[in-house]
Order: sequence, then C-alpha cells, then structure tokens
Amino acid sequence: MKLTDKDILLVKLAVSILIVFFMVRFLIMPGIGRYQENRIEGKELEDRVEEIQTAVDSIPVLEQTIAEQRKELDKVSEVYYGRLENRQIDELLTGIAINAGLFPVSLSIGEAQPVIPAPYIYGTLLEDTEENVVEQIIHYIEENLGGDLSRAKLAARAYISEDYLSKKFALHTGMSIPNYVSTRRMERARDYFKNTTRSVSEVATLVGYTNFSYFSKTFRDYAGCTPNEFRNRYNK
Repeated sequence: MKLTDKDILLVKLAVSILIVFFMVRFLIMPGIGRYQENRIEGKELEDRVEEIQTAVDSIPVLEQTIAEQRKELDKVSEVYYGRLENRQIDELLTGIAINAGLFPVSLSIGEAQPVIPAPYIYGTLLEDTEENVVEQIIHYIEENLGGDLSRAKLAARAYISEDYLSKKFALHTGMSIPNYVSTRRMERARDYFKNTTRSVSEVATLVGYTNFSYFSKTFRDYAGCTPNEFRNRYNK
C-alpha cells in the first residue's frame, strides 16, 4: 500500500506528539517536581535558620537570668550552710565538754554570777552528742517503721545534713540508713507473721510498704521464702 502525502504528515504528527509526551513525562515533570521539593526544603531550612538565630539571640538574656538566680541561690545557701556549719561545730564542742565533765561558764553582768551559756544549755538538754543523735534516730525509726524514713526526713528531724547523718550512722551501726531501715522492717514483718494472723498486705502496710509485690520480693530476699511460705513453715 502506497502512503499518500497526507498519511505521511499524520505519521509525522503522531511521532512528534509522542516525542513531546515523553519529554514532558520524563524530563520536564521530574524537573518541576524536584524544583518544588527544593523550594519546600529551602523554606524549611530558612525557618530552621530563623529558629536557631532566635535561640542564639536569646542566649544573653538566659545567661543574665541564670546569673541572677545563681546570685539569689548563693545568698540563701550562704546563710543556710553558715548556720549548719555553726550548729555542727557547736554540737561537737558541746559533746566533748559534756563527755569530759567540763561545763564552760560565763558571767552574767546583771547578776554577777557564773552561768552556763545558752548554747551549752541547749546542747545539754537535747543531748546532741554524735552518739546520742544516732540513738535518737534509731529510736525514731523503731517507732515509725510504717512511715517515711528517708535520709532527708531523718536528717531534717535531727537538724543536720544528710551526708553528715549518713556518715555518723554508719560509724555507729556499721550499716547504711537504707539497709538498717530495710532490715528492721523485715524483722518487724517476721514478728507479725509469727505472732499474728494479719494478711500480707496488712503487714506490708504496717512496716512501710505500699507496693505489696516489692514487699514480698524483699521479704523473700531476707527470709529465703515468701511471706506465706514463712508463715506456713513457722506454724507447722
């Protein structure tokens, strides 16, 4: 079959259309997509740079705020630690004086009679020697096994720092405060299981545990068996 000029023109037109389609599909469209993606990424980058610049600009203000707060903290700390240090020194000197049978005296101008200075009276009345402080804490622990017996709570009750109390307690008892408290709680729980019919949850609450699973695990580590197994063995 012989193609006419019109047929040849139509074929050329069809081929041109296909070429244009493939160019648009595989060259122009991907380029447009990449361009749009680059614009979006560029905008995100600009926003990020602006955020970083804002953060950098705010650094001097933050540093000034931190410096002011640090000054306030230093003022408060200076007063607190000064009092704490003086209190500990006074406790130490008072304890030495009491143990040695020495009672420093001063003269009262009004009555012209020797009197014991107030700090030593205070120390004597409270028996604030190192051993007595620890003994008072031990007594408090015994009376409050079901309550808050954290280092912070005990130190606040003795009016001394946590580290100072921990050091003196360990020297006096050979145990850390947490270990001592845990041991006494387990011993008290053991006595409850031996001498009463209270449930495990009741005993746990009485010795300061709100997590009954943790109480059972701690008791098992202490006694080598669970609370119910211990009670059953003891009551056989």
